[in-house]
Amino acid sequence: MFLRRLLILLLFTAAVMGQTALRQVQQARALLGGDVWARVLRVDNTARHGVYPATTYALIFEFNGILWFYTPYDGTQSFSIYRGRLERDKNEFAPLLRDIDPGFAHYAVVPEITDESLRPARKLPNACFIESLVALRQQMARGEVTRAALLAYYYGPDGRIGHTVLTYETRDGFYVIDSANSARPAAIDRRLAADAMALATVVHPGVRAARARLLPVDLTAAHPAPVPAMVAGLDPEGGHPPAT
Repeated sequence: MFLRRLLILLLFTAAVMGQTALRQVQQARALLGGDVWARVLRVDNTARHGVYPATTYALIFEFNGILWFYTPYDGTQSFSIYRGRLERDKNEFAPLLRDIDPGFAHYAVVPEITDESLRPARKLPNACFIESLVALRQQMARGEVTRAALLAYYYGPDGRIGHTVLTYETRDGFYVIDSANSARPAAIDRRLAADAMALATVVHPGVRAARARLLPVDLTAAHPAPVPAMVAGLDPEGGHPPAT
């Protein structure tokens, strides 16, 4: 009887966690705005070990001419493997999913919902990349951004813990927004604008970054469409960098 009750409890817990993850992915999709191409997926994972559960919920979205892959479990990484294949990638999820994890056997697109209750009560887990995109659009709406890039840096014992922040320039200076700490821009010495490692040191003092990279943003594509009121790096030749 005890084992039966334990099994029921475990199944119930798994179901609740799955619904929480789905909600978080739907909230991430809402943050991006309705004009951004995106799909919420339910993925069946056959792998017995790894970061992704048996039922994985993920968000696929377009940014900077390629597709990206977000989950609450480990953040955002590139979904496209090569540039110049955007339309093909939008219609061929299966091989790209297997490239993320060989256990991703089947998937289904979850119908989109428009619901005010999607407003996150707190920050979404591992959503710094998406929050940086939202911050960029908010700044672009002011009409002052002349150049922008996402700074992704990696640290920790194995150098795989990642974080992404927004960097951008205006005629008045160079700024960084770290969504994990504040939505307010922090002024940074403009001479550091192209030095990813130096920027990582300034943004995250006391943490020794193992590596860092800057992903320039195509501002002509990242047009300043209305941003939801709920919100206060790909290698050039392809490949998935660690999630951030």
